[in-house]
Amino acid sequence: MSVTGNRTIDVTIEMIVEIAVNKAVKKVFHEYGEENSRHCRNYYKLTEKALYAIPQLRAKLEQDKLDIADLEREDFNQTSDWHTAKPPGGPKIDDEIRHKQKIARSERTMKRTQLMLAKIENALKVLENDDDYPIIRMRYIEHKTNAEIAEALSYHESTIARRKNRLMNKLQIVLFGAEVLEL
Repeated sequence: MSVTGNRTIDVTIEMIVEIAVNKAVKKVFHEYGEENSRHCRNYYKLTEKALYAIPQLRAKLEQDKLDIADLEREDFNQTSDWHTAKPPGGPKIDDEIRHKQKIARSERTMKRTQLMLAKIENALKVLENDDDYPIIRMRYIEHKTNAEIAEALSYHESTIARRKNRLMNKLQIVLFGAEVLEL
């Protein structure tokens, strides 16, 4: 083979390698970008979910209090076939222990609900002095649309969306910490 033929092969190989490397680099950046944006969107969605859940969390907290009060009033000494049966794979648990376990489970549920609600309310306190805080209140607590908020505050709808996103970015950090900022 001639020198010119070897150069052609070398140039062809270099081109193939360059194309392959470029494709690999683009794929890595594309996948990293998608993964990173999904990661951020997840925190955004989790933040929205938490804000929308405030009324339900408050209702759940009240229900837990009622359930615990009801369990504390309940006469656990009443026996039934259900209570006297031996649970599969374990010893029979007497009614008093079973009753205390129910109360403890309800108290744990109530505590988790209280902590989540306190976490969300603390995050909202961070924004209370921000001029755009009413956007969050109107959107997530009063369930108004961006158009309704824009009309109420005399802003353009795109301004509402942009300012809401700025506040949501702050809330994400307060709720989820440094994980939101990891790249």
